[in-house]
Amino acid sequence: MAASKAFLAAALLAGALFSSGLASGGMPAFAADVDVYVPDTVPEEGVACLLNGFSLTETNAASLPWSDVWYGHFSGGRPSGVQDVVGREVVDWRDEHFCFPSKHSCNAYMTKMRRAFHRPEGYWTCLQLR
Repeated sequence: MAASKAFLAAALLAGALFSSGLASGGMPAFAADVDVYVPDTVPEEGVACLLNGFSLTETNAASLPWSDVWYGHFSGGRPSGVQDVVGREVVDWRDEHFCFPSKHSCNAYMTKMRRAFHRPEGYWTCLQLR
């Protein structure tokens, strides 16, 4: 009996946290609304790639036609605006790997990502491959 009362109290607390977030506009009403809060993370000039064939994509850095190839790696997070059942905020963590035709385009992408995903701070770099 005591266990069911504790479970009920936890469920009510989780519901109160969830509804208070909805009332303040801090969380989306439906899971589909999360896409509205996600910044665009696709670079304008880069393509998804990884080094040495460790890629889930078909693109390998060695097969790119550019005279210069810059490898950009970004990892970082931001609060998602969604809370789990305990009331902790879920972090939207990104780990992105792209190849760019110039240092300028790689740095521009890193700047954009650092502005959007800086809590918690992650790692970023632009490395010239050729």
